[in-house]
Amino acid sequence: MPIGPARMPIMDHLGELRRRITIIVVAIIVGALVVYMATPTLIEMMIDQIRSAMRGGDLYVFSALGGFTIRFKVALFFSVIVCSPIIIWQVMGFFLPALKPNERKWVVPTVGAMVALFFLGMIFCYFVIQPAAFGWLLDQTFEFAQSMADAEDYLNIYMLLEIGFGLAFQLPLVIFYLSIFHLVPYKTF
Repeated sequence: MPIGPARMPIMDHLGELRRRITIIVVAIIVGALVVYMATPTLIEMMIDQIRSAMRGGDLYVFSALGGFTIRFKVALFFSVIVCSPIIIWQVMGFFLPALKPNERKWVVPTVGAMVALFFLGMIFCYFVIQPAAFGWLLDQTFEFAQSMADAEDYLNIYMLLEIGFGLAFQLPLVIFYLSIFHLVPYKTF
């Protein structure tokens, strides 16, 4: 990745930011278009982990646009996941010129660690949290009402949990950098 000058006029910084955001948006759109065709398989994979918690095991769509909306959201979700290395690299690349040379050596390991921790958090959520969370949430309903499995609602909760755990697993990296750059004293931890 070419490193631009640390000092640039404000308009050049804005042009650089626009260029990097454009790369991110184009990558996500292209990824979503490619992933859209595989969404039935991906949705089935998502539902498999929570199917045991659902009574009847079927999800329902309650609107005419529901199926398209769900497929589009799932395609966008998986596109962001697949493009996360590009997104992280572009964000880091924007801030790279502002770093000192001894700080720049941490960029590549940081990007690798961020991607690995993000995927580790999502895998942990998929195998451990999703079945338990949906089981508990649905048990709260079965005592007094019959639950209709709204596909959009279930998949929104699923995606929010996955993203949340992916981001939560970034905490060791945040703590590492707070410590290494002496922003928070070791005794405070």
